[in-house]
Amino acid sequence: MQLLYRKLRVFLIVVAIIAVSVASLAINPINLDLRLVKINRDSDGPLGLSLGLDLQGGSHLVYQSKIPNPSDDQMQGALHTIERRVNAFGVSEPLIQRFGDDRIVIQMPGIEDIEQAKALIGTTARLEYKNRECLDLAADPSCLSNFTDKEIGLTGEDMTTAYAGTHSTTGEPVVNIQFNSRGSTILGDLTSEVSTDSTARIAIFLDDTLVMTAGADEPILGGSGYIRGGFTFNQAKTLAIQLEAGRLPIPLMLIQERLLLN
Repeated sequence: MQLLYRKLRVFLIVVAIIAVSVASLAINPINLDLRLVKINRDSDGPLGLSLGLDLQGGSHLVYQSKIPNPSDDQMQGALHTIERRVNAFGVSEPLIQRFGDDRIVIQMPGIEDIEQAKALIGTTARLEYKNRECLDLAADPSCLSNFTDKEIGLTGEDMTTAYAGTHSTTGEPVVNIQFNSRGSTILGDLTSEVSTDSTARIAIFLDDTLVMTAGADEPILGGSGYIRGGFTFNQAKTLAIQLEAGRLPIPLMLIQERLLLN
């Protein structure tokens, strides 16, 4: 009798599992809340799958390759770059994984500024320095509207490292940068000129967007310097991570974003 009861119980369990599986494919939408992980199958979403952050809240992002049929190496390279950026920022227990052939799902617990999350992951961070000549400092003291820029060939490819820190005297957040031998030579020439010319500035661009213009108190001859500009420490840290990680191996586009609050 006990044997028959056990067989019947096993049979009912198997039937129940099959029924749930069939229902998950046939019914739309379906939500299964399994403590820390929430699975939503919703045909309106670009993925049809969304992992939730039920306890802490945070940012949920999904990126897709802009190029068709990316190779496995390209996707793994993008995945590793994103992992470096997120881990360097200090996110606790992030979820970063491939979804299908051309998508990457990222969840960052505790990061509730979704714009910060997108900037951290998606920016390609091409750093470029230009020699800016200010044409009318009396009318344009910030040198933002009346100027000429000259290419000098100094880019992020010449940089060997970048990390957030604080200024040794003022304590303000800065991004410390170190250049290779070629970059050190160009930076030395640039800062030598700027430090002796009151109309000259260093214009720093990130992905063709002006980050800041700066002077130079003295020539930087050792290849080491820093960027400052009224950053918060998190802003300095984000910028340093973007510069350090460099370009993503393949262009990605954001196809889903969601802020999950606890």
